[in-house]
Amino acid sequence: MKREINLQNNTQKCNKCGEWKPLEEFTKHKNKKYGIETSCLECGKKRVKKWREDNPEKKKQLDKKYVKENREKVLSKKREYYYKNKEDLKNKAFNYYQENKEKVKENVNKYRQTEKGRMVKRNSSSKRRAILRDADEGVRTEWLMTLKEQTNNICPLCDCEMNDIFNSPNQFTLDHIIPICCDGKHSEENIRIICRDCNIKRPKDGSDI
Repeated sequence: MKREINLQNNTQKCNKCGEWKPLEEFTKHKNKKYGIETSCLECGKKRVKKWREDNPEKKKQLDKKYVKENREKVLSKKREYYYKNKEDLKNKAFNYYQENKEKVKENVNKYRQTEKGRMVKRNSSSKRRAILRDADEGVRTEWLMTLKEQTNNICPLCDCEMNDIFNSPNQFTLDHIIPICCDGKHSEENIRIICRDCNIKRPKDGSDI
């Protein structure tokens, strides 16, 4: 469609909605003539929204890719948004929980049955103990899952095949190489994954069995 633009009035006719609008209301595009698109911002947003509704799986994949490639940027924005809206978010979360207690509990139980959910629980338990000892370093759950894969399910101390069966002697457990009680850190350099039996048998001084 032919572009209709009035440079004297700084306006352009949108080729989607057909309305004349100020040039500021058009998406910038350095490769387009006059440096702007032929459709206005509002129509562009509607087009993007419709595409997202029609392609939920593609949108999900693109969102995951973006988060993976821009992890620090995404986390920084989330932190900034959280601190700006801390009280509102807390109130919303509290009100939602009060109105949907059973649903929340059901979702939490389902999540705890997943591999990541179990790893989060292990990590949070160790992290809590470390915080009590003024630990200043953290461990990401994603890193722990990668570490778990690298073990090939074999305990590095006794060579048994580890599993996720609760309270099993061969259950995966997080182990601090230098124990928290001996001023060890809850950090990636001080974490390994060993079986529950070896973890229990390890001497308190931190030496291996």
